[in-house]
Amino acid sequence: MSKANTTGSDRHLGDSIMRLPFTIAVLASIVIAAPSSAQSNGAEDKAVVALVSAFSNARARFDAKALDTLPTPDYVEVSPRGELDRRQAVLGFYAKDKSVPVPPMTLSTQLVRRYGKIAVVIGSVDYAVPDPSGATVKRTVRVTYVGRRVGGRWLMASTQYTGVQPPRPAMR
Repeated sequence: MSKANTTGSDRHLGDSIMRLPFTIAVLASIVIAAPSSAQSNGAEDKAVVALVSAFSNARARFDAKALDTLPTPDYVEVSPRGELDRRQAVLGFYAKDKSVPVPPMTLSTQLVRRYGKIAVVIGSVDYAVPDPSGATVKRTVRVTYVGRRVGGRWLMASTQYTGVQPPRPAMR
């Protein structure tokens, strides 16, 4: 509970090694914005997916001004490190001067579900990063977005980024 009153962003911003997976995870969500026809069930689902796209694109551009228009006032996210970041910490993390390059990413799965004025978008994002030996290592992050319809408009209420553990090497 003690972490609930702190901003995890402050702890990981200075550590570029730890910052890269977080940045990859949140920017990786851009690919979630392209729904398949089976998941786009009407105008409301399209509006929710458009919110995810706008939210992710603002993050990818490190555009805090655009990002500021998309989350609810009480927005919170859980980083891949399990840290709770409130709205202002997230906006601060995406300032232009903090941008870092990210590798290409692909969507593995996607699901859009609506419950009245609440919507949930779930996806898995795959990306590759170099390991210390110079080889490429595949990583996956599961991303869950929660949107809330406020005054006729969808806003982002919460996101959670969960790193998926890579498969363990076979035992001999």
